[in-house]
Amino acid sequence: MPQTTQRRQEPDALGARIRALRTERGWSQEALAERMGLSRQAVTKWESGAARPSTANLIALSELFGVPLETLAGPIAAAPEQARFPARCWGMTALSAALAAAAALYWYAVWDARPPEGAIGAADGPTEILVEGLAWQPWLLTAAAVLAVLLTAGLFLHAAWRRRGGAG
Repeated sequence: MPQTTQRRQEPDALGARIRALRTERGWSQEALAERMGLSRQAVTKWESGAARPSTANLIALSELFGVPLETLAGPIAAAPEQARFPARCWGMTALSAALAAAAALYWYAVWDARPPEGAIGAADGPTEILVEGLAWQPWLLTAAAVLAVLLTAGLFLHAAWRRRGGAG
């Protein structure tokens, strides 16, 4: 025979505040429910922590008791702070973006400055320049950009792993 576990309802802080404000005024649960246009059971559930009042009911309770909403409901819990990535991740992101942009611009300039098809080189007049394929700079810049992007991705992955408790 399976056992059912029953959760014990304990009064929460909101329920305790509602009960305290109600009893300070000498009102019964029935009287508060009547003023709010609700059933006594609703007030009982709020005070016991079995249910929580809706936002509209919280506002109505706040007005009825003459207390600010924050006093009734308690301070609004701040959203859990988003884990931030370390500054080095963002610095590396900026560096890799700059290197990638520089490599893209350099390659664009190299491809834009290509001589016409079939020509060994292009000049307005005779020159003594030896043309031997592409320069090594765009390849080096591209390799640096790819390496920077990979390092950036590694930094972000490592930071995310540590945030999840991977490094204790």
